[in-house]
Amino acid sequence: MNKDMKQNAKPREIILETDRLVLRKMDIGDLPALREIVQDEKTMYAWNGAWSEEETVEGLEKQLRAYSEDGFGRWAVVLRETNTVIGVCGLLWCDTDKDKVLEIGYLFNRAYWHKGYAAESAIACKNFAFDKLGYDEVFSLIRESNHASMNVAIRTGMLVRGSYIKQYKGEDMPHYIFSARKYNQKDELEIVMRLTGVDDENRIKINETGWTSRVYIIDGGKIVFKFPRNAKFREECKHEVTVLKLLREQKFYLSVPVLNWTTEDNSYFGYNGVEGKPLREVIGDLSDEQKIEIGRQIGKFLRQLHGMKISGSIKALTLEEQALEYQNWYRKGRDSLTEYFSETELMIIDDFFAHEVPDCMVGTNELVLCHGDLDYNNTLIDSKNQVGLIDFGDAGLYDRSQDFRGMEDDILLESMMMAYGGDKVISKVAAETTAKMIDALCLIYCIENNLIDGADNIENCLKQVRLKILKDEVV
Repeated sequence: MNKDMKQNAKPREIILETDRLVLRKMDIGDLPALREIVQDEKTMYAWNGAWSEEETVEGLEKQLRAYSEDGFGRWAVVLRETNTVIGVCGLLWCDTDKDKVLEIGYLFNRAYWHKGYAAESAIACKNFAFDKLGYDEVFSLIRESNHASMNVAIRTGMLVRGSYIKQYKGEDMPHYIFSARKYNQKDELEIVMRLTGVDDENRIKINETGWTSRVYIIDGGKIVFKFPRNAKFREECKHEVTVLKLLREQKFYLSVPVLNWTTEDNSYFGYNGVEGKPLREVIGDLSDEQKIEIGRQIGKFLRQLHGMKISGSIKALTLEEQALEYQNWYRKGRDSLTEYFSETELMIIDDFFAHEVPDCMVGTNELVLCHGDLDYNNTLIDSKNQVGLIDFGDAGLYDRSQDFRGMEDDILLESMMMAYGGDKVISKVAAETTAKMIDALCLIYCIENNLIDGADNIENCLKQVRLKILKDEVV
């Protein structure tokens, strides 16, 4: 071990953490664990055999230099449960025959293979490169005979981009070039078309206006794929997948999405969807009898949903916590409204959020599994007046009144409550106030995110806020 390596030894620094693993910088104390990995013939089959002691030390020195020069490198992967170093995984600049690329490399002690640790750590490194370091693409360079490593790359969300011949110890080694890109619509379309077998892009509509995800809709909703916009929304994606798995085990009175495709890194998921038009588009054309039938279907569904027993962790909010969340969201986005409202108008909206919003948050205070965002947009009606519900991303444990708050129509709401059990779950005033609040928060979201069709959304939300909160006469 050389002098520079001893000088580079520093206190261990944690870089990343996952549910089961900790990724930290290596130091000279990791040599014994590293020897167990790289000096094992079977582990190193893709490198044509085990490393020597000299190669092992040189390999560790290379990572210590990378920490100093690049700010990253291969890190030790530590199993939380036992505090044992079980492998290495991290980021390193590597050469192909054309370019220098940022590679995610992983190598694990053979005793810990086939447990998902490589994919778990590689996914964490990918997200770190995208969200913390700001890179748009990461690679894995994999020998064509290393099928296990290819499977890890695929589970990390990578696709094959090309191939090249790597020179290693005087031997030509054909390698595949895998990569994952931060966001590329062409890549997402390729994933959707490959998994579904759809070969005509004209059958796929892309909705860029979703709050948390880009949505790919096939044949009007028969199949739907969601791609979360960033790391925060990947967690919400994970949550929605958990809820859809629960729903898949039930038989309901109406249609709900049926989960069919998932990924370990929550970079996307897909489901057999629900067809129909949003209730918002058809509510004005419905007869009283049709509204009663729609309300009956929704009420029976909610009675079943709210009665489901939940195991495992799922988000939960009391009415008081929800009111505070809505108020904080408004306060953070208020400045974006100054271009559209006078200071007097903003004071009226301030007063609405300060007083009417918390006043309307009344209910039973019993938390049950709720859809969480049930409104005219997430309720679909087909040609036979059959109901389907979509977008369970906000599902969680809430007061049962939560699922009645998005329905303003008196006849529809009354029918829902009758089918639910006859009790008055929520007042008309509370439902109307919730609808006003949603319009205001939607307006803030559209302004701040500058969505592709944001102009139309902004205009519609402005109209609703002026009509409902400011009480303007809008033509």
